[in-house]
Amino acid sequence: MKQMPYLIHEEADYLAMQWEVRVALGEMEVSQLLISVFGTERDEESTEVIMRRLHRDFPNAEILACMAAEAVMEGSVACDGILVGFSAFESAQVEILGMPADKMTPKEMGQKLLARLDEIEHPKAVWVLLSDVTLDITDFLAEASKCSPEIKFFGGISDEGRMGTKGKFFLTDGSFSSGLALVIYSGENLHVDTFYSFGWRPLGRAMTITKLETPYIVQEIDRRPAVEVYEKYLDIHNSDNLFWDALTFPICAQRDGEMMARHPRSARSDGALVFGADFRLGEQVRLTYGDPEGIIKYARVLRKEIQAFQPQGIFIISCVARWLLLQHDVAFELEACRGVAPDFGFYGYGEFVRKGKELVLANMNLAVVCLREGEAGEPREYEELGEERQLTSQTSIMRHLVYFVNAMSYETEKTTARLKNLATTDWFTNLMNRNEMEKAIKKGLSYVQSSGQQLAVIMLDMDDFKALNDKYGHDVGDQILQQVAAILRSKMRKVDSPGRWGGDEFFAILIGTTVEKAYALAEEIRQEISSLEIVAGGEKLTVSLGLTVSGQEDDETDVFKRADKALHMAKRKKGKDCTTALDETGLKWVPKKKAAKKEAGAEDKPKKAGRKETARKNKDA
Repeated sequence: MKQMPYLIHEEADYLAMQWEVRVALGEMEVSQLLISVFGTERDEESTEVIMRRLHRDFPNAEILACMAAEAVMEGSVACDGILVGFSAFESAQVEILGMPADKMTPKEMGQKLLARLDEIEHPKAVWVLLSDVTLDITDFLAEASKCSPEIKFFGGISDEGRMGTKGKFFLTDGSFSSGLALVIYSGENLHVDTFYSFGWRPLGRAMTITKLETPYIVQEIDRRPAVEVYEKYLDIHNSDNLFWDALTFPICAQRDGEMMARHPRSARSDGALVFGADFRLGEQVRLTYGDPEGIIKYARVLRKEIQAFQPQGIFIISCVARWLLLQHDVAFELEACRGVAPDFGFYGYGEFVRKGKELVLANMNLAVVCLREGEAGEPREYEELGEERQLTSQTSIMRHLVYFVNAMSYETEKTTARLKNLATTDWFTNLMNRNEMEKAIKKGLSYVQSSGQQLAVIMLDMDDFKALNDKYGHDVGDQILQQVAAILRSKMRKVDSPGRWGGDEFFAILIGTTVEKAYALAEEIRQEISSLEIVAGGEKLTVSLGLTVSGQEDDETDVFKRADKALHMAKRKKGKDCTTALDETGLKWVPKKKAAKKEAGAEDKPKKAGRKETARKNKDA
């Protein structure tokens, strides 16, 4: 393939472009020509005129034009003119689908895309362009995510740069200002990959989405009007400037281990925030800030990934917030692409990103799409980026402020985590404390009773622990407590909750566990603890355990009382070192093997004759 970008300011530029492209196309076998046009002068009329001329001069090409905030070409921001990018393929095919919102619902758009992908041989990638930021495309994203995970997705939201509610698309068969334009790339010999850069860092504490009107409209965060987050922490208020003031401070959610940024587009009078991408009820979110130095440093990593792919053409989609954050230093980020292959693209107000199977709309990303026909050849020599970057004074100041904020946030997080740990965890054994165990059993009961299951509770008490402390000292006693806690923790599943009830008494909540399974586990724990040596070559440690299981009408108090009763029964046994179980009705439960053995023993053992019976036998004799 061959990629050729041009920036058109006047008639002479167009004529020169036309001549160069015709010469280049005459020297290769062309299976498909894609022409991408980005009107960056905020002049729809000029963009439409160029579109008509391109249709006339290149009648067999697939052509898509849209309005864009700014364009990117050859590793630089093109702040004026109209960008025209030619992508000539030698074996691959491209197809453009226009989907106006007044003719199709977002779900129908997704279904149409899926149907077309099923019909096309070797689909490799889909370029998604959205016009009209108010259009809820949740259903489209859900449908598109059903296609093969091998298909790459990229793209973004086009806009004329004034952040109006609608941009505009120009296609062969007309134009529209609300909907989707899709470009499908296919071909057995076509290779496509996408590389991303983020660079926003967490700021302040974690918060929770507590009320949504739609996935795109957040009404409350931490049960307060959502806009208060910006008012309280950043002094950004509900005004006409909110969009621009908050542009470099998005709210991020962490999904599948990655930060997903969402930028507020506007605020309503009731304090709700309107976003261009989705949130989920109950999701943990945080304010974030851009790290200029981190973004620029990552350009070196990004460049190596791009070079390893050996692209023949590069397409760039970047968030306008990155340009506003870096300003003149944005050139240092775009160096990642410069000189590797001909590149062009645009700045938008949202980026389409595929994470595994799921297609999502995100913000604040730089996406670099690499295309190549055929296999990569021998590694090529590329110009290396210089080590030093003379940043502008603004970026340099921002770098130090970012460092300060990051250090303060780290200290705050560390302190918050420590306080939370102290509030919920037994400091000595690092198991749940009593207060958290009470919460856990209440929550566990609600779950198992709604699903028709049972939970089991095991209480464990060390035998004669005070005497051991007096005999061997508190250091040995402390070591024993920690060893028992480690054994208890090792026997638990992720859904189970081990804790320290207090002193030498421990507690475990087992979700979805029957009395038989709980008894078997309790015996495992007892036997493993009994193998511990209090001192080398000395006496062994023993424990007593009591357990019970929940009934459908139980509350936490009922379960606690039965487990405590079972433990007291175990402690009263001679020698202790045993497990006692009560079923959900409070009756003593005995394992089948023990019950059978006891019954067999009673039948085989001869009965002792009473005194009267013995006297009678003697008289008869």
